[in-house]
Amino acid sequence: MNLQPIKQASDNIEANLLVFSFLLNFVWEMWQVPFYQGFASADHLAAVKLCTQASAGDSLITIIAFWSASLIAKSRRWIFNIRRIPLLVYWAVGLIITIVME
Repeated sequence: MNLQPIKQASDNIEANLLVFSFLLNFVWEMWQVPFYQGFASADHLAAVKLCTQASAGDSLITIIAFWSASLIAKSRRWIFNIRRIPLLVYWAVGLIITIVME
């Protein structure tokens, strides 16, 4: 059995960020459902679809923020040796996009 494709996928920083951020954001969105107006009477599938879309959007924001910080750090591997400036860029880009989109 050739496990090389699995190893390559697990080494991909963006893929890991996408999966991890999607899962965290999906849980977060689902926990917020009771606070959304109109969701008490909404179809369960409609709530899941909306939370999935929101989580996918949040994951995209995560990747854009990561790439922005990578430009400043001049390396995609900055996340393994976090320094102040790339971290601030990551945080600021994510926050600004979130504020504009919300």
